[in-house]
Amino acid sequence: IYLNPYLRIVDRRFDYFRNNTDHHVDQHAVLVTVPEFHGRVQFNLSQGEQNGRKFYRHRLTFLPGITSNLADPVKMIDIVDDNDPMNIWTGNRNLKPSYRYKGFIQWFLTVPIKNYTFNNFMEFVYSYTHNELVNGYRYDTSTGVRTHKTYNVPSGNTSTNIHVQPSLQFGNKGQFTASLFGGVDFIESSDMIGINADPVKSQVHTVWSVEKLNFAWQIGKQSLSLRSEINSRHTTSEAADFKAITGTHSNVSLAGNFTLPKGFGISTDFTVYMRRGYGSPELDTTDPVMNMRLSYSPTKTHWVFMLDGFDLFHQLSNVQYTVNSQGRTVVWNNVLPRYFMLHVQYKLNIQPKKKMADNRYKWSH
Repeated sequence: IYLNPYLRIVDRRFDYFRNNTDHHVDQHAVLVTVPEFHGRVQFNLSQGEQNGRKFYRHRLTFLPGITSNLADPVKMIDIVDDNDPMNIWTGNRNLKPSYRYKGFIQWFLTVPIKNYTFNNFMEFVYSYTHNELVNGYRYDTSTGVRTHKTYNVPSGNTSTNIHVQPSLQFGNKGQFTASLFGGVDFIESSDMIGINADPVKSQVHTVWSVEKLNFAWQIGKQSLSLRSEINSRHTTSEAADFKAITGTHSNVSLAGNFTLPKGFGISTDFTVYMRRGYGSPELDTTDPVMNMRLSYSPTKTHWVFMLDGFDLFHQLSNVQYTVNSQGRTVVWNNVLPRYFMLHVQYKLNIQPKKKMADNRYKWSH
């Protein structure tokens, strides 16, 4: 049993001057925190032995976690910021600290099969946030103006996650590895939204399911792997203007790393990304992406030459469309376009001809 909590006593004063007016914000709080994996209750059961090494076949662990968060004092200032007339920001002096309570229950199973090992990992995670700090708004349909404000949502932000991951290493030299990951996440997200009225709590329900399959082969410096992943989501809300979302994200990837004769080498990965179910051409996309590296290291020299090619089919866009936990579409302009890059390296290692008596004077580059 291991527990490492923190007690934080906060006394914060914030002075803000704007429009010839002084504003003051005082925050006083006593916050308790148990960072994730800083607490542990663990049971080890059924001792076994493989290749002369002892291990526990079953390991059951409970990991508690508590995190706290204070509101940004700028968002507590009693002012109206209308620099952007379409997005007006107001302060809220009554913001309270938020607490997030999280608990993990994890089960590890190890079963030796002759000279190889089967492992299974199962996890149950639950989290609940009290007084979640959210950026809500009131929307005026006649003018298009949004009036933003930060609120505390006492309840309604929870998540429940169930994950399982078996894996097996096999082959006469243990050169093959197969693993499977499956998970279901139930997420409740709440914020404050008002349409031509004062904001009220709006809640969104999301069910995520994830399946991943990985098969890898490695012998010496040669390796090859095949990966696939399917993510499905179903998002609903009681809000009158909310349209349910049912979407699927999937990808298939083939990657390899090979050492060739005469100092040559090649590594590549080819992935096809697919999104379906959103009913929009910007979101329902198929993107084949291929990256490759060619390398050459002349024998009996210290030189290494590498040529990288990123997104060889030129499929990635500078605009990416996503959907967040509240079901809104977000646009990010943060993608590097296709490129090629040449690397030249020279490996240098210099050591003294004579060893020094004192190790403090040994050096190398």
